[in-house]
Amino acid sequence: MKSYFLIFISILFIFSSCFKKEEKNLKYFDINIILNDQIERLGKYNPTLFRKVFIGNEFLSVFKKDNKWKKELQILNDLDISFFFLKNFYNISTKYLYPYKISKYKIKKNIKTKVYEMNIYYNKKKLSKLHIYFKENNILYHSKRNFILKFNKNILGNILISSYLINGKQAIILNNTVNYHINVDIFY
Repeated sequence: MKSYFLIFISILFIFSSCFKKEEKNLKYFDINIILNDQIERLGKYNPTLFRKVFIGNEFLSVFKKDNKWKKELQILNDLDISFFFLKNFYNISTKYLYPYKISKYKIKKNIKTKVYEMNIYYNKKKLSKLHIYFKENNILYHSKRNFILKFNKNILGNILISSYLINGKQAIILNNTVNYHINVDIFY
């Protein structure tokens, strides 16, 4: 009888430790590590970019090799929500929308921070997409942006950014609101 009890307790211990590990992994997501890795890879591969830019009513389309992605991705690097002291400011949930598992970080009420929501999409346990919602208000302007980064595997099996989108608007005090949209497809 004692041996059955010990086996039962051991099984419970094993299952409970598995669930705790999964919960810890869900609560910590480091954007900087991923972005720094992707910035390094983009620099190494020197890809061609197809950029479509809308600012207000103006449109520009460019297909060339350039390094503007460094500045655009650096903005995301500065919005990291994975700092130890920030992770407790977000409610974290998981949902499934075939074929994705989506981890959603949403800011808790009465907390003031620039990133108010982030959704991380996984397809077959591989990072597929990041969707980050950003808002900033100060005396001079109000800004709201959405960043979407999409990832794909290359022929070597490496996960690389395949495209990114920056969509937003900025309202400057005593001036008009400017809407902008930057869509970049990356060809390695």
